[in-house]
Amino acid sequence: VLWYSVHQVLENEEVQKNGCIGIGVNNETSRSFSSYDIKVLRWIWKDVINILPIRVVAFHQFATIDVINNLVQCAMFAMNPHTRARVRAHAITSPFEAGPILDGFGIPMDVIPIEFGGDDEFDPEAWLEERIREDSNLNDNTADGDDTV
Repeated sequence: VLWYSVHQVLENEEVQKNGCIGIGVNNETSRSFSSYDIKVLRWIWKDVINILPIRVVAFHQFATIDVINNLVQCAMFAMNPHTRARVRAHAITSPFEAGPILDGFGIPMDVIPIEFGGDDEFDPEAWLEERIREDSNLNDNTADGDDTV
């Protein structure tokens, strides 16, 4: 999913100009920390984000679980001041509370997914299927010797 998300950002000139905002939401139904590959996440953050021409202007982490908020707060001490200034940790009781909080930071409700309390009826599964289909079509055209997109 990250591969397609990054390329979606790269293709959008408005995002290139204004930068992108990362949003993480953890609650009781989220995956456990043991399911995350910390080495891969560190590699993505350190190498991929710094190499690709994507300007991350902020990252908001929302969690209904106190331990996650505490871990994010501790991790912020290890960040350099430039990065730390762009990271916010928010304690919430429901993912739907994220929308109004983001709206308070100037992120309009129409771009915040409904699942986070916004107005955008974004379907991530349909979007991912479409991106994979586009990628497959691109590969098929290239394999046929047609290098036009």
